[in-house]
This record gives sequence, C-alpha cells and structure tokens, in this order.
Amino acid sequence: MDSAAAIWASPIDAAQITAAFENAEREKVEDIRGLIVNHHLLGNSLIADSLTAVQTQPKRVILLSPNHFSYGTGQIITTNASWDTAFGKLPADGEIITALAGKDVTIDSRIYPNEHGVTNLIPFIKHAFPKASIIPLAIRYGTPQEMLDRLAANLAPLIDDRTLVITSVDFSHELTSLQASFHDQQAIATITNLDLQGTDRMDVDSREAVYVMLSLMQQIGARRFTLFQNTNASILTGKENMTDVTSYITGAFMPGDQASTKTITLLAAGDMMLDRYVRKSIAAKGFDSYFEQSPRFWSGTDITLANLEGCFTDNPPSPLDPNDLTFTFDPSLISTLVKNQFNVLNLANNHSYNFGSDGFEQCRTYISQAAIDYFGHPLNRTERTLVTTIRGTRVGFVGYNALENTPLQNILDDIVELKEKTDYVVVAAHWGNEYQRFPTSTQKSQAHQFIDAGADVVFGAHPHVMQPIETYKGKIIFYSLGNFIFDQYFSEETKQGLLVGTVFSPNGITYTLFPISNDEFTITFLSGDERDTVLADLSEDSEVSDTIQQELRKGIISNE
Repeated sequence: MDSAAAIWASPIDAAQITAAFENAEREKVEDIRGLIVNHHLLGNSLIADSLTAVQTQPKRVILLSPNHFSYGTGQIITTNASWDTAFGKLPADGEIITALAGKDVTIDSRIYPNEHGVTNLIPFIKHAFPKASIIPLAIRYGTPQEMLDRLAANLAPLIDDRTLVITSVDFSHELTSLQASFHDQQAIATITNLDLQGTDRMDVDSREAVYVMLSLMQQIGARRFTLFQNTNASILTGKENMTDVTSYITGAFMPGDQASTKTITLLAAGDMMLDRYVRKSIAAKGFDSYFEQSPRFWSGTDITLANLEGCFTDNPPSPLDPNDLTFTFDPSLISTLVKNQFNVLNLANNHSYNFGSDGFEQCRTYISQAAIDYFGHPLNRTERTLVTTIRGTRVGFVGYNALENTPLQNILDDIVELKEKTDYVVVAAHWGNEYQRFPTSTQKSQAHQFIDAGADVVFGAHPHVMQPIETYKGKIIFYSLGNFIFDQYFSEETKQGLLVGTVFSPNGITYTLFPISNDEFTITFLSGDERDTVLADLSEDSEVSDTIQQELRKGIISNE
C-alpha cells in the first residue's frame, strides 16, 4: 500500500537548518560511502556537520532508520512517495525502491509522517544534496538476522560511487551522562571494527539498522570508519544532572583498510544471591523487577560480570529463615540474566559448594546451556580461569576463593600464564571479613601479589559492603564492590554496592563508578546527595593519589 502523493516533512524550522549548515566547520572528505548520524534534533548541528563532510554530491541516498513505533506492515518498510521540504521536493528513487520491493521490503507510506528517524533528516538531506533522490528504509525492532543479511546483500549491487548510505540512529537513552558515555565506548568500538556480533550488545535505538550498515560497508569495501563526534544531551545543554540523556555518535565510512580498535568494555558487579527473601520477592514481583528502574543501563557493554553467591540447582530451597546460609537458585532465572546481558559469572566463593560437587556441576551445566561463561572454583580447583576474545582483544579472568585454605601460588601461576596469552587479566577475589569497611592486611598482601604477577585489575567480593580502592604499581584494586542483589537490609552499608564500568583501550584503563542501592528488592542508581556522599567517602578512604581522589568524587577514574 502506498501513495504517490508527496509527504510533508518539516519538523524543524528551515532557518535553523540553514544556520546549522552555515556554522558547520568540518572539512570535505573524499569518497565517503556511508554516514552514521543522529536524528534527535537537539543535535541538529551534528547532522549538518556530518553531511557537510561529503565531498562528492550523491545522486541517491539510502536512509536506514528505526521503525520506532512499529507502524505499517512488514519488517522493512519504504515508500515511493516524494517529500516536500522548505528547500524543495526530495524525490523518491522509484527504480531502486521497485527493485527492492518484495525482497523482504514492503512499500507502505503510512508510517513516515510519524517515523522521525526519517522525517527529521529529510530536510537536511535535501539542503545538503539538492539533486539527490531518496530510498528510505525503516526497520522494525526484532527483524530476524537472516532478513537483515538479505537486505544488505540486495542493497550492495545497487550501490555505486554516487550512492550515499546514511544510518539514522541515536545511541544511549534514558541514562546519566556518565552512563551514556560508558555505553558509547562499546558502540564506537563495534562500529569501528565493523563488528556485526557486537551490535547485539549496543545501546542504540536500532541495532538492526547499524547491523545492515556494517554488513553493507563490508560488502562494498568501505571498511575505514572515521569518528566525527561523540557527545550527549547533557553536554550539549550544559545540564550536568540529566537522567534522561540521549547520546550521539557520528562518523563516516570510506574505502580502505579497517581502522580497528582494541577497545572493549566490562561492567563488574558485586555479590548476587537469588535465594531466601530475594526468592520470595521474585515469586511475587518477578526477577525483572530488579532491573526495571533503569532498563537501558543493562545493555551497552561487551562483558557483564557478577559474583554468583550460590548455585543454580534443582534442589528445593530451605524454609525461609534470615539465618539460612544454604543457597539454591531457580534455574529459570538465568533467562533474565541473559536478557540483561550478563555473560560472565565468577563461581569462586564460599556458597558455590552448598550442595557439593553435584550442585556445582548442575550450575555449570545450566549457565553453559544459556551461553554464559564462568570461571573460578569454590575449592580453587579446576577451571579457575577463563579467556574471552572480543574483536581480537583477549581478556583473561581468574577466580580465587580466599576462604578456602589452598595455596595462593596456584592462583599466581594462573595469572602469569594468562598474562602471556591475553591482553588484560582480571582477578575476581572472594576474601576479607563480612561487614568490615576496610580491607584486611591479608587482602592487601594478596592483591599486591596479584598485580606483581600480572593482573591489570582486581575486583573483590564477600564483605557485603563497599571497601576502599587502592592504586598499586599503576593498577586499581577494588577491595569490595559490596552487594549487587542480596537481602541484607539491616544497614545502609549492606544495602549499597558499586558497579564499575571498565574500558580497556590502548590508551589505558578507565573506570566509571555507579553507586547503587539494592533495597526494596530492586536496583536503584544513587543520585544527588546520596551518590555524592558515597563517592566522597570512597575517595576519602582510598589509598590513591590526590588526582584520583578528585576523580573518584566525580565517579570516573582515568587510569591512563
């Protein structure tokens, strides 16, 4: 279903568009074959800046967009209607649209007055490329990968050196500026490396559109991506305390060798216990209730790691008792962890053997079947380590349960071995005294030995409260991240925890700190005075330089 009538698309004043182009300062770039631009009009200058960079005027523009509201029929929707703008009529490229129709693409104009991923860009495209025609393609959320692959394969032969592909997407949504900036590092690395698999974990309003773009750029040989700008609504408006930030990534694809980056991201969480009163709450409200306060936060990282304080087993739970210390977790809960992108679990802790070797093996089987990786052993025996490779960068993990009296040298040997075959080594240590706010001398001694052996960062668990951090030989030690999901609501300290967004890059390792509360059986991100107090206390207690103390108060450590 379609109409040949023109569609009015003028969501922004023509004078604003003209001013945006007049103020654009980006130099022309030869042979741009693809652009990633935003459609959120707060960043209208970014759109103009990106289009200004195109040196050769295209004769046609293929515009890949989300279908934000799932309007119309079909998974991929286009229109052969033209568009009226303040700068004249932008014609549809009927020849290519007709060629695409029927190959998973539906012609249906009804969504376009409402699909801002297209309509917001139409007048910019007409202003920048007055002689071009347009092929808009709005892709529905959840479009199967095989359909996306066919779309890219069908588009590739239609593209020549006068065809420009534009992907219209906005990135991190409904987050703080720090959260959005952390997520954007994963997105930029995924785009730069043309990492099709990495699009599944991006925080973007259309993973599908980005997937098609990356696949298409691979096929036409435009593998070299240049980042133009990365910013967000908080930065553009100067409002530091925004909690509903949208972020923007713009850049261009050109022929040439892939400009790969070794950057990867990791989100580390503390102790996660899914039995006892947590089980009772989940039975009443569902496991999703823990993640509903900020659902977008749980996407956008390459690796999400937590310490699993117990095991998924078929054993029935003990009678409800606050003093019960035998934990069994319902295996059906794993699907919620997968949905929220948890993909690595540490099993080296004092509760993983609550049901002996049988329960432990059940747990490993269940999480393996869900494609979640694990490392660590409660008795520090087999499978203490894990190596995962993302975009060619190798990260090694070592789990250590210090409550089990076994030789530390075995763990140190693991670190040395991993250091030889990986780019980064992460140690997850289960140690220290419960509810004690400061690390013991044993923790500190062991942490230093881990760093001496080659560890790049240490994440601690078990005390159930946050403990200070320390810098040792330029490396960061988080002695305890506190509770992530637990039912210890008897003190403010046990209600709180720390999530650490880690960016490993050739320039160094950066840590973004996200203080949380796990009170009321949900995860709440602390803000305002509460957040400031937690970070100020952490800064005051930590053994770090004056510079890092100041960074801690702001919630980001640039350990470069």
